Amino acid sequence: MERLGSSSSSSCSSIISSFCSPPYPLHQCSSPFWSCVPIDLWKYEILPFLCESPKDFKAFRSTSVLFFLLSLQFSPSLLTPSSSSPFSSLLFYDSPSFIGSWKEKKVVYRLLSLSNSTICCLPCQSVKILPFSLWKFELKINDTISPNSEKTFLFSKRSILDFVGHTDQIRTIASFCSDGTRLISGSRDKTVKIWNVEDGNCIKTLEGHSDCVWCVCAVVGGEEEKEDLIVSGSKDKTLKVWNIEGKCLKTLQSHSSSIWCVIPFDTKHVLSGSYDKTVKLWNVVDGEHQRECIKTFGGHSSYVYCLCKYDDHHFLSGSGDNTVKFWNISKEKCISTLTGHNNTVRSLILIETGWPQNQKCVVSGSWDATVRIWTLTNISESCENDDILENGIWNCLKILEVDFSIYCLTLFRNRYLFAGQEDGIVSVWDFGFPCFVSGIEKLLE
Repeated sequence: MERLGSSSSSSCSSIISSFCSPPYPLHQCSSPFWSCVPIDLWKYEILPFLCESPKDFKAFRSTSVLFFLLSLQFSPSLLTPSSSSPFSSLLFYDSPSFIGSWKEKKVVYRLLSLSNSTICCLPCQSVKILPFSLWKFELKINDTISPNSEKTFLFSKRSILDFVGHTDQIRTIASFCSDGTRLISGSRDKTVKIWNVEDGNCIKTLEGHSDCVWCVCAVVGGEEEKEDLIVSGSKDKTLKVWNIEGKCLKTLQSHSSSIWCVIPFDTKHVLSGSYDKTVKLWNVVDGEHQRECIKTFGGHSSYVYCLCKYDDHHFLSGSGDNTVKFWNISKEKCISTLTGHNNTVRSLILIETGWPQNQKCVVSGSWDATVRIWTLTNISESCENDDILENGIWNCLKILEVDFSIYCLTLFRNRYLFAGQEDGIVSVWDFGFPCFVSGIEKLLE
């Protein structure tokens, strides 16, 4: 497909002129929907007008088309046709764009996105107890190079709060409330702490583990399970389930070695990964005396370091065997093994939309100093529910390289990928939304 040129600009003008002025100013849009919109789109006040109904996805797609036409007048070089795509008339960013990086003084061990303006950072040093910190970010337009140069967005970062209280190294952090007002942390001092994000004060200290706490997560209660819970995993081979008052509701035992990672799967269940090379599924809500795991997923040949939920039927695990495995949870089996990393896979996150082609992708970070971006293709639409992905093929679409081992990943504003590294560097990439130009008339119907 030929790149759209000056003729597109004239077409754009005619399309835009057919719409009247926005019925209300841009700053009056306060719906959470707008927080998911690419920042670039805010430069054009047609967006609120075309998307009066946030739930109307057609309106959003139409806006993407118009934005593409507008963007050609300013930065056509940013967009390239996809030679490998089966859709000959789909254009998208040819790669997540590298924004920049900065250096912290210590290993960046954990990163946690809390809101559209804050990220929590946990540093690590073997001989010193370090607090974790809250960073505030702002996006600024860099247009100082020359009047005619292309404008770019830059991050401005400042530390606004330190969380001090643990008596040994902090090894894990997680968000406890959906509004980002509470944090939980686990430490080598064998405790879990609940923190107030507003002032950095420790609200509760949860004691009960007999060894280091390696991982924590929050399980948000559903309609039936009103109460939010905290789950912690430890070197003592147990998971403990706590309520917000700090009471230990149950202790779960089945792993034969240290529990390294734990994630919520739904309002009742969690998944845990261990040094015993297995992943286990647990019910943390029902039955005070139910302490055995529901399912065990074996297949890795080394420690399980990270987990990531894919959908209601599947999850992924990253391991010291350099692989990522894709599991069917109901069938208790590995569907696919993703190979390519040549060192431990240390972090996994899911990106629902954005590059590439607005489809779901999984991002893995490894001690081999690379970030790999994976997508699932050849999905059989004839299958139902948890079988629909059985014959899918995982492809590594892009490899992002850095200089040192990657310890953690987080997604900021549903768009910016942050990677924390062994040398203290934090690198940032923009997973900007693609632009659909396939059959403009059809999209605008």
